[in-house]
Amino acid sequence: MKGRSCTGVGVGIGVLFGTMVARSVVWAGTLSPLCKWAPTVIEASGQVVSHVEHIVAVDPFAHEKTSWLPIWYLETALSKLGVQSTWNGRVWTMETPSSWRADVKNTIDKMPTASEMELVIDGKEVEIAPRLVARDPWGHSETTYAPVYYVMEAVQAAGGEVAWNGEQLSLNAPNPNTSSSNQSKSYTVSQMRFSSESAAVAEIQTLEASYWGGTSQNPPVSIAPGVKAQFKGGAGQSAYEWNEGDWTFIVKLYSAPSTTQDTLKLIVMDIQDSALADVRTKGVVVITQSGQSTNIFNVHAVWQKGTSVWRLNEKGILLSVLRNIQQMSS
Repeated sequence: MKGRSCTGVGVGIGVLFGTMVARSVVWAGTLSPLCKWAPTVIEASGQVVSHVEHIVAVDPFAHEKTSWLPIWYLETALSKLGVQSTWNGRVWTMETPSSWRADVKNTIDKMPTASEMELVIDGKEVEIAPRLVARDPWGHSETTYAPVYYVMEAVQAAGGEVAWNGEQLSLNAPNPNTSSSNQSKSYTVSQMRFSSESAAVAEIQTLEASYWGGTSQNPPVSIAPGVKAQFKGGAGQSAYEWNEGDWTFIVKLYSAPSTTQDTLKLIVMDIQDSALADVRTKGVVVITQSGQSTNIFNVHAVWQKGTSVWRLNEKGILLSVLRNIQQMSS
C-alpha cells in the first residue's frame, strides 16, 4: 500500500509522549513538511483494538522523521488495560491502576506553548512533546497525533509495556514476572582482582575493544538529541557505540530500520535517568535487544572499582538493570 501524502497549512501545533490524496495537517508553530500516511494496528493485551493510520513526518524536537499516532485511539487502547485518560486539547492526563507501579516525578517547569502538549501521569507533570492535528481518515474528524517515541516513553513511565514495529503498536499491562517492583534478582556477578588500579582499567579497555570489534569506517550518527555514536550495520542488525562520562555504551539492535531511532532514544533516556554515567569509574555496558521488546534487554556490564573488575549479566527492564549497575558500581 502506498503512503498518502499530506500537505501542511500555515499553522502549527505541539505533547510528551494506493491513491495519492492530499490532506491538510496543522502543525503548531511551523509549516508542516511533506508527510505520509501509513496503516497501523493498535493492540491491547494481544487483542486488536483499532485499525488506524499513522503519520510519518519530522519531529520538530529531534529534527528527524518519525511516526505519529492518534491520541484518541491510544486512549481507547489504554482503557482496555485499566488506564483512565483524558485529553483536553493541550494536556493528556493518565491515571494508572495501582498494580502498575508508575515511576514518575514532576519534571516540567514551564507551561506548554501553543505548539506543544503536556503529559500528566498520576498527577505528575512528566513531559512536554510536539503534536500535530490532522483529519482522521477513519473517523473523518480532526484529531491530535503524537510522536511514537513520546507515547512509548509515557507508557513505560506509567509502568506498562509497549512495543512498536513500524506498523503495529502493542500495549500490555506490567508482567508480574518482569515488573521492576516484583522482579527477582536474576543476575550473575563476578569479580576479578588485579595488582593495581591501572591494570584493572587496562582490562576494561581491552574488553571494550573486544566487544566493539575494531574501528567503524562509518561517520558518527545522531541517535538522540545531543548524542552521536559510532555505527555498524548489516544483515538486519545494527550496533552503536558512544561514551557518556567514563562509561562506554554499546547497543545491538535487531529492530526494523524504521523503529531503530525510536528505540535508541528510549535507551538513551533510560541511561540518563539511571545516572549511571555520573559514576566516576571506567565501565562498559553492552545492551542487546531481546526479541521485539523495547524495554526488556540483555545487559552485560563490566566496570573497574579499585583494583577489581566486576562483571554483571542481567535480563530485564532496562532502566531497572541500569539502576542496579549504578548502585553496585558507586
